[in-house]
Amino acid sequence: MIPAARSTNLNRATSGSADGVAPVASAVVVVPHKLAVIDAARGWAIFLVIVSHVGGLFPELPWPLKRMTNFGWFGVQLFFVVSAYTLLASWYRDSRPLGTKTTDFLIRRFFRIAPMYYLGLVLYLVLRPPGDRFSWEMLVTTMLFINAWTPDWLAVERGSWVVVPGGWSVSVEFTFYMLFPLFALLVSSLKRASLAVAFSAVLAAVSYRLGNAYFADAVVSEALGNFLFFWFPSQLVIFAVGAVLFHMARQGTLNFRYPSVWLAGLTGLLCLLTQTHSGKFWFVDGWMPPSYFLAAAVFGGVVLLLLRADNPNRIFVNPLICRLGEASFSAYVLHWAFLDLAHNLPELINLRASGFEAIAAFFVTLVVVSVCVYFVARLTHLHFEQFFIRMGRQVGRRVSGQS
Repeated sequence: MIPAARSTNLNRATSGSADGVAPVASAVVVVPHKLAVIDAARGWAIFLVIVSHVGGLFPELPWPLKRMTNFGWFGVQLFFVVSAYTLLASWYRDSRPLGTKTTDFLIRRFFRIAPMYYLGLVLYLVLRPPGDRFSWEMLVTTMLFINAWTPDWLAVERGSWVVVPGGWSVSVEFTFYMLFPLFALLVSSLKRASLAVAFSAVLAAVSYRLGNAYFADAVVSEALGNFLFFWFPSQLVIFAVGAVLFHMARQGTLNFRYPSVWLAGLTGLLCLLTQTHSGKFWFVDGWMPPSYFLAAAVFGGVVLLLLRADNPNRIFVNPLICRLGEASFSAYVLHWAFLDLAHNLPELINLRASGFEAIAAFFVTLVVVSVCVYFVARLTHLHFEQFFIRMGRQVGRRVSGQS
C-alpha cells in the first residue's frame, strides 16, 4: 500500500526526448476524472487489504467468505500496478535532463514515504514492544527500506519481531524507486512493457529456484516460501503490468464498447479468482500463472476501463473511496493498530464465532475498523504527510538547482 505520484492523461508522445532517454508527452492534459480513477484505485486497494486482515481475525469464518477475504490481500498488487502507472506518467512528462529529474524523483519519493513510515515505526514500538526479540539489524535495515532483501532482515518466521507491519511492501516499493529510472528507460513503449512482463515472469521463476537453493539452510521452508514471494524479484512483474496499463491507457485509438459490461465481466472474474488457487510461484505447479499475477492483470483491466471511460462507473469511482485513496498510505500504516484494538476487545467482539454469528461479527468489525482508519488516516495525511510532501518538493527543487 504505497503512494505514488499524481497521474496525468498523456494523449500522445513524441518519438524521443530532449535528453535522448525516453519519449515524453508532447501534449499533457490533466483530466480530473482520471485523477479520481487513480485515487479510487488506491482507495479500493487499501480497502481490500483491510478486508483481508479483518477476515484474518475470524478463523471460523465460513470458507467461501474466508476465501474472498483472503483475496483482499492482493490489494497490495493493485497498489504496485497503480504506482508504476502514475510514476511513469509523471516521469515521461518531465523533460529535464536525466540526472536532474532522477535526483528530484528520489528526494520526493523519500519525503513521501519515510516520514509516515517512521511514524509507524515509533507507533508500533509502543503498541507492539519487541522485548527480547529486538534486533538492531532489523531496525536499521527497515529504516533503510532494504529489509525485504534477505530473510535475515524480514520477519518471515513465527514469533519474529515485525518492526513495521506490512513493511515488506514498502521495501519492495522503495527498491522499485531505486531502479525506476532504468525501468522507465526500458519500458518506453507498449511492446517494451509487454516484453518486460515476460522477462520479469522468467526472472521471478528463476529467482524462486535460486533463492530456494541459497537460503534453504538458513530458513525453515514455510518462512522461506513467504520471503520468496515478498522479495522484489517476485513482485517486479506486477510493476511491469502497471507499465502495460500506462501505455494502453494513453493509446488514442483504444476504445471499448459497452464498458459497463466489461466492468461487470472483470468484476465477476475477480470474484471467481477469490475461489480458485493457482499457487504463489511461477512454473512450480504447472504453467498456470500465479494468483497474484492474475489478480494484478484483472485489476489493470478494470483500471484501464475506468481511465478510458468518459464517465467512470460511480460504484467504482466515488468521493468516499477517492478520499480514502488520497490517504491510502496513512491508512496502510495505521490500520494494523485498529486491528490490534479489535483483537484485544474479546468482550465486544467474539473472534471465535462461527457460522452466521461469525459473518455478522466480521461485517460489523470491518465497518468499524474501516471508519476509524478512514478518519484517522485523513488527519495524518492532511496534517502530517502533506507537510513533508511540500518539504520534499522544496528540497528537490533546491538540490536540482530550480528556483
